[in-house]
Amino acid sequence: MDSLKILFSIACITALSIVGLSGCFSSARQQSGDKSVTYYIPDSSADNEIYFNNVAKHFQEIGKPREKSEAMQLTAAVFIASLPPVAEVYENSEYVGKTNVSLLYFKPGTHTLVFKYGSDEWKDEVTLASGRNRSIFTQKNKR
Repeated sequence: MDSLKILFSIACITALSIVGLSGCFSSARQQSGDKSVTYYIPDSSADNEIYFNNVAKHFQEIGKPREKSEAMQLTAAVFIASLPPVAEVYENSEYVGKTNVSLLYFKPGTHTLVFKYGSDEWKDEVTLASGRNRSIFTQKNKR
């Protein structure tokens, strides 16, 4: 079990460095080179404009563009790490991104997500609030 925790820690550190995040979030926005990660903050229009641009960019990159009105409802952002890593993530049979790569965006609330890695598939339920959410870990065959 300890080796699994160590492996997970290494995977998270590697993944977090890829997307420009750090283990501690002291502000709404973190800079890493030319990348910025912004979380939704109520009553902060300047940061929220950047946030919603990131939401739109994410869905454009995965081939699922969103109307601005729909993107503005996706105020819950979360980083999901998984074992196996870089699993595809689906909600209601719709592809929403990959684990261990970038933030994923949802409406606040409880979501049942399906993770797929090759022929492996598993489900996990996550509850997300508007704004910054803790990173989540999921794995096939949890014990």
